[in-house]
Amino acid sequence: LPPVVNNPTGYTGQPAQNCPVPILVVGGQGQPLRDAANHMYSGLNGGAYLGEVPLGTVFTVDAGPVCAENANWYQVSYNAITGWIMEEDGDAFLVEAVIPGQN
Repeated sequence: LPPVVNNPTGYTGQPAQNCPVPILVVGGQGQPLRDAANHMYSGLNGGAYLGEVPLGTVFTVDAGPVCAENANWYQVSYNAITGWIMEEDGDAFLVEAVIPGQN
């Protein structure tokens, strides 16, 4: 994985179950990093597709991380939808934390 981007927690401990060090925090916000939107699902490791968080938008972190299949999953809210997203895909981070007052 690439270096951690915007890690407001400063967490440097060992990740659980082969998952990367988490970068999002409950109650905080995040945004997609890639060219494509982040897909939201009804549960961990997929489930029903609920919608997406488009590039350039911000979501709120409601719960997590939960380590599943070597990836951190978070329950997030965006545009009146609550669902689960992956933090990374094994090769690169899909999201980054939004730090208030930082552009």
